[in-house]
Amino acid sequence: MTAKLGCGRSPSRGEIPSVTDDVGVLQFPPGLASERCGLLTELARRNETEHGENLLGLVLSGSAGRGMATSRSDLDVIVVLTDTGGQGSETSRSAA
Repeated sequence: MTAKLGCGRSPSRGEIPSVTDDVGVLQFPPGLASERCGLLTELARRNETEHGENLLGLVLSGSAGRGMATSRSDLDVIVVLTDTGGQGSETSRSAA
């Protein structure tokens, strides 16, 4: 993916910035920094590789998900899997 559409800029009212690549359509909140969009894109790719068809989606919550993130905000991400998608998996946390 070469462009992260919507990252690092303020969209017009009602617009949800998004980018389409090999992991599907990713929608980013208004004003999310390009670096953070890149982290989320990489997280989506890693989860797609790990879970395949069992991956239903990723949800960005917290201040970043509400479009209110500051430079000190973390990224709270919920990974949504099918009922059987998480069997045998471990929950992991990472800090970027």
